[in-house]
Amino acid sequence: MKFKKSIVAGVSLAVWVNPAYAYLDPSSGGALVSTLIAAVVGLLYTGKSLFYRLFGNLSREPAAQEASHILIFSEGQVYWSTFRLIVNELIARKIYFQYLTLDLHDPALTIDSPYMHSKLLPRGIRGYARIERTEAAVMLSTTPNIGTPGYPLNRPPKVGKMVHVFHSVTGVSMYKKYSLDA
Repeated sequence: MKFKKSIVAGVSLAVWVNPAYAYLDPSSGGALVSTLIAAVVGLLYTGKSLFYRLFGNLSREPAAQEASHILIFSEGQVYWSTFRLIVNELIARKIYFQYLTLDLHDPALTIDSPYMHSKLLPRGIRGYARIERTEAAVMLSTTPNIGTPGYPLNRPPKVGKMVHVFHSVTGVSMYKKYSLDA
């Protein structure tokens, strides 16, 4: 019986509403909605950042922690012929290193060695963001423009030395200004 009375009360309130005598113009309403959306997104971003700050290091594998001295960054399988000799030599000398690639078909992903920690990164801005968060004493790459103005990949702040590995016998005239300064 109580339930029926509450339904009747709810329906009568929904049907019979007194006028509020209030006006909200479209631009004010848009500003209120934008502020509400910005507040919700800001809270979600803050929560995500806090989560990764508290729990982000739990997912690091032991091999990745040991491999923090040398990092090889490959943009794809076309550069495997350049990096193959370096990878084989590092493994032969029993030196721990990381190999990060943006290509699913990179042959380095099939190598099973305790000294090599290889990882596939997503293409585009997400992969570049992951590279920018890496830590290494030395980073080897065939990309000389890392960190130059206008290039989408910033220089990782926690990388000591950047080493450009030449992969062809051509001039450096196509490189951007300051691309080989690091």
